[in-house]
Amino acid sequence: MPFFLTANLKDLGVQALGDLSLGLGFLNLYGFSLKYPENGPFASSVTRAQLPLLDIKPTLAYKVTEDVSVGLGADIFTFGSFIGEGHAERQLISAGATTELNGKGTTAGLNASLLYTVLRAENGQPRLNLAGIWRSQAVVPLNGALSANGGKVADTKSSILLPESYTAGIAWWQIRDQAHEWKLEFNVDWVRWQSIRNFDTQLSNGGFLPNLQHWSNSLTYAVGTEYKWLRPAWLPAWDVALRAGYNRSETPVPDRNFSPTPPDADVNVLSIGAGFLCGKSGMFLGLISCGSDAGGLLSRKAMGIDLAYQAVLFEQRTVTGSPDPNVDGTYKTTNHVGSVTLRVNF
Repeated sequence: MPFFLTANLKDLGVQALGDLSLGLGFLNLYGFSLKYPENGPFASSVTRAQLPLLDIKPTLAYKVTEDVSVGLGADIFTFGSFIGEGHAERQLISAGATTELNGKGTTAGLNASLLYTVLRAENGQPRLNLAGIWRSQAVVPLNGALSANGGKVADTKSSILLPESYTAGIAWWQIRDQAHEWKLEFNVDWVRWQSIRNFDTQLSNGGFLPNLQHWSNSLTYAVGTEYKWLRPAWLPAWDVALRAGYNRSETPVPDRNFSPTPPDADVNVLSIGAGFLCGKSGMFLGLISCGSDAGGLLSRKAMGIDLAYQAVLFEQRTVTGSPDPNVDGTYKTTNHVGSVTLRVNF
């Protein structure tokens, strides 16, 4: 479950550092877990896999001018025993034995960002924003074990390379006044997957498990829109937003490195959602006052809830030439994702 916390130092009474904001994020970066039958066609390649990788994101943001802000942050990648099995894991059937390869470790990467407001509306709020984000490469060490039928065979050393990426975005408010806001967004994301060359594993008994990879760089395009009613007459204590979006992502994985963990392909994602934010005079879910007059650092100013649904539609893919011939074939994959986000403004 993702968690984000942000604070402007001036709001906390710290004036000496100017317009500096602090942020902390916590999320499960990939979160995939899958399981196939042990008597199924993929048994010699994978019967179970998971990557419960956590990303802890301490971040600084500074408003250089009224129109330019910069950000700098770290990405601390690690595993936790409270998420999944607490390590990366892959199981398969080899020579009649249930074989498991697992590992965990910690590393860190950097990210930097820029936000530039090109135009503003008459009320001073942004009308046209440009933004960019750079994320560094990071290598997560995986130290674990190889086991067969529950018995340890050897200690292992491997790694996961998380590639460098660049993101650029533009946001345009077609309408932005005291009653309504209508925003259009477009993002493009380039990931240097080409840097992934192998997932080799070294064994403590002198053995070696080669796993060559020849991935390619990929692009993701995303477009979205949000229409917002600000304190409408039919719900005067609330801001109400409707959202929709689409993105398309290219797969970096060629047939010769294809694995059903997970079965990747070019993907189209359709999203819809709604958001509700209430101020002091509102009641959240009819139970809690959205604002508080108590004063102090943790005095509530607003509360909100956001709902979203995604249809993740992978394009049909026919795989030939995989290292495991049992994996060759035609794949059709569709995922359905729902989310609920709670927000409190102090």
